[in-house]
Amino acid sequence: MGLELAARGAYEPQAGVTLWQKMGKASGGSGGPGLNFLSTHPSGPERIEALQANVPKVMDLYNQAKQGS
Repeated sequence: MGLELAARGAYEPQAGVTLWQKMGKASGGSGGPGLNFLSTHPSGPERIEALQANVPKVMDLYNQAKQGS
């Protein structure tokens, strides 16, 4: 949902992937399974995978928003 909202706001969808990759590096790659089952959001690596899978789905929204701005 966040990726879609960002795309509608003319924010580059791929930037979300880059952000989470940088956060993973900064935290030493933590974000493994741990207490992920208690979380409402996926761990870092799972989140990156989900974002990468959904970027193509929101590109039309992003392009429309860029044309309208």
